[in-house]
Amino acid sequence: MKIGLLGGTFNPPHLGHLLLAQCVLEQAGLDKIVFIPVFLPPHKEIDYLADAKSRLNMLKLSISGNDRFNICDWELQKKGVSYTIDTLKYLRSQSPYKEDDLYLILGPDLALGFKQWKSWQEIKKIAKIVVGIRKEKEKDVCDKDFICVDIISVGISSSLLRERIRNNLTVKYLVKDEVASYIEKNNLYRKV
Repeated sequence: MKIGLLGGTFNPPHLGHLLLAQCVLEQAGLDKIVFIPVFLPPHKEIDYLADAKSRLNMLKLSISGNDRFNICDWELQKKGVSYTIDTLKYLRSQSPYKEDDLYLILGPDLALGFKQWKSWQEIKKIAKIVVGIRKEKEKDVCDKDFICVDIISVGISSSLLRERIRNNLTVKYLVKDEVASYIEKNNLYRKV
């Protein structure tokens, strides 16, 4: 099987994440997408990181109803900072993924800095790298190291959603309704 791997904080997960996953699934001819929420991101400062359990619950709500979307919560269980190479090695050791073709999904911003990642050459031996391209100017990142696919751009980011929530603005139509309800019920992202 061809398995796409989409990592991130998913803080919160939004429709842009789902759209990226669906576009890559279709255009790269993948069988499944596995979302991998990180416990702590190694390269990113975040103004407010919801607890791991809440992010996992919101991700489950986000992908419900799509049997081609799954979650691997290994990084959350492991805790601490996780590097992509460690997660790929873990997945390769697990029976569902031992024989599968793995495709690591990146946005163009991450692709630009890919060669600064820990063990990036080893990552390329374990997984093919798929980059979701939203604009003509983002095609600059496409080279022999990446499979580039066009995705639909919606201009949603988790940081934008956290800011909207802090300012008492709605996130309706930006996340699934169940996620919006979860955020409200659990009073997430109101504090900085």
